Amino acid sequence: MAYSVRFASNSAEDIETLVRLRLEFSDANNGPHPESYELRKSCLKDYFERHINVDCFCPIVEVGQTAVAMGALMIYEKPASPSFPNGLVGDVLSVWTEPEYRHKGYARLIMEMIILKAREQGLCSLASPQRLWAGRFMKALALNQRRVKTLKCGSG
Repeated sequence: MAYSVRFASNSAEDIETLVRLRLEFSDANNGPHPESYELRKSCLKDYFERHINVDCFCPIVEVGQTAVAMGALMIYEKPASPSFPNGLVGDVLSVWTEPEYRHKGYARLIMEMIILKAREQGLCSLASPQRLWAGRFMKALALNQRRVKTLKCGSG
């Protein structure tokens, strides 16, 4: 089946998709917490409405009309230093593919989109939770940790 990859917009439909996928990611990694589900859902909706395409960029993979994978690039600013000359840095969060769509290269597409966006935004550094670097995920992506972490302030 054909797929497409794009960055989420701030449309209500895209916000709803991001919330759904982020909740799936969270529940899969932390166990379901039904007692806080509605609160988390509401807070995520509010968060994405305020941050999407401002300091949060989320690639989405769609198969047909269904979103099946996502990731998030969070951008923030630190005081400028020799390591971060312009102070712009990013974190990779929530790289998630629904289980039935795994092993098709969608996470690789998400990471490639995140790296391109990080360069486009002029980031000096891109970090990710350590479990991504340690696992089969990054090996399968054939991404060099140093290449991702050091972007040379957008010139990468």
